[in-house]
Amino acid sequence: MTDLLQLNDATHIKRNFWRIAEGVTYLNHGSFGPTPLPVQEARQQWSQRLAANPMNGFVRELDHEVEQAKAALASFLKCSPNDLLFIENATTAMNVVAASFELRPGDEVLFNDHEYGAVRRIWERACTVAGAKLVTSNLRPFHDPSDVIEPLLHAVTPRTRLVILSHVTSATATVFPVRELMAEFKQREIPVVIDGPHAIAMQDFSLGELGAAFYCASLHKWLCAPLGTGFLYVAPEWQAKVRAPMLSWGRPVAGRAAAWQDELRWQGTRDPDHYLAVPTAIQFMESFGLDHFRKRGFALACEARAMLEDLFGTKAIAPADMAWCGTMVAVPLPPSELPLPKADSDPLQVGLWETARIEAPVMFWNNTRHLRISCHLYNDRQDLRLLEETLKKLRGRCW
Repeated sequence: MTDLLQLNDATHIKRNFWRIAEGVTYLNHGSFGPTPLPVQEARQQWSQRLAANPMNGFVRELDHEVEQAKAALASFLKCSPNDLLFIENATTAMNVVAASFELRPGDEVLFNDHEYGAVRRIWERACTVAGAKLVTSNLRPFHDPSDVIEPLLHAVTPRTRLVILSHVTSATATVFPVRELMAEFKQREIPVVIDGPHAIAMQDFSLGELGAAFYCASLHKWLCAPLGTGFLYVAPEWQAKVRAPMLSWGRPVAGRAAAWQDELRWQGTRDPDHYLAVPTAIQFMESFGLDHFRKRGFALACEARAMLEDLFGTKAIAPADMAWCGTMVAVPLPPSELPLPKADSDPLQVGLWETARIEAPVMFWNNTRHLRISCHLYNDRQDLRLLEETLKKLRGRCW
């Protein structure tokens, strides 16, 4: 691990490829990844090109350019471009799935208690409208893939119509054994929707071989694409069922052949520059070596984990192993008599910012506060040292 952390000069990378505000230690790439300069420049160039002649850009060129960008993304994800749709983010994609999947009274949607809060709200509403039931399986702790697989399978009933599953959880930063789970649910002929914003670039996998019915993701996290850039993957057998929550013309602009994506691809005039910059984001990350990025980020996350566990006297929920962890770690804070605050106003999160300009979120899960640390190319041990020093200063005041 030591060698991995010395191979990359994070200060040089940060100075040359990012413009993070002076004095800010950014440890929250997992929420809102700052866009690197080459990707910002590519987006600006696309926007300027469109502004020079919008008629030419939208009517003659847009379809072709978007298809080219989507082909680059499909190659990166190892799937067919015909199964992909650019969309603003994972939340938008999940709403499309909820609008498209037909539920009936008495049906069950299988959930678990690590899923993202916004995703829970989407499926609570879908189940309420349909008269269906959202069934939640409690998963903890983790030592072996069976600790995830067996509780979920135990919750399956003859009424289970759909499974919602994170690839990498948000609050607990845990990599789920999705390949093993997909095999089990495929055997039972139960379709699976995977919520995958944190997996893109962090994990090496073949989307085409995974077997999900739907895969929803954002690309502004570990892949470093512009904010507001994501995708929806739909397996071929489900594409005819896709319904757009919002209707527009629902047909190609430039006269190309109709496709299942059309109702969602053109929904009024908007600048597509963020989608067209995705190939640049892929090239940017590949220029550093994705394997190196993953191993180095994991090594730094492990050091952050060890430091936080020692300081807090607690343990992260999953083993410190690449099968369970990636470039992000969440460690529970010790029990406190401090009242649980409202979202985004946690005293520790506020204290880290006001004391040392450290951006690191406090996540709430299972009535416990977790400090979550993200490690990207511009992060290094110096960031962790500052974090440790600041946490010691805040002991007794914020945790």
